Amino acid sequence: MGKESGLKAENYFQSRMNQAGLSSEYIDSFYDFDVCGVKVEVKSCSPCVRQRSNRKDSHRSGRFDFTCLSNRELQYQENVWVCLIVRANDDFLMLGFLKARQLNKRRYLALNQYRRHKLLTFDEWVSIVNR
Repeated sequence: MGKESGLKAENYFQSRMNQAGLSSEYIDSFYDFDVCGVKVEVKSCSPCVRQRSNRKDSHRSGRFDFTCLSNRELQYQENVWVCLIVRANDDFLMLGFLKARQLNKRRYLALNQYRRHKLLTFDEWVSIVNR
């Protein structure tokens, strides 16, 4: 997704933090937010994207694109939380949270593969942050 789409997803994330009464600060480092002392990277994708192959227009499942290798290594070392958000136009769906080490420094995570990972729901994650 483009930078503008990513910023919209980050704004959505921050608004959800505000609704939950959690203090969050945008960092823009190898992670995006500090939420009550917890590091969070926000990743978003579209449910379906266009691709061109062999001169035919086709579609494929969206995928979460993880940042450059140096950032992925820092995220892995720090084991930051990764929040997965699906975006369709101006509608958002927060799929859940997982730790960076669960991704094992992957470059992409296809939308149809996220179920292979145990994601925490928003409420489960908030209860962990509030401890």
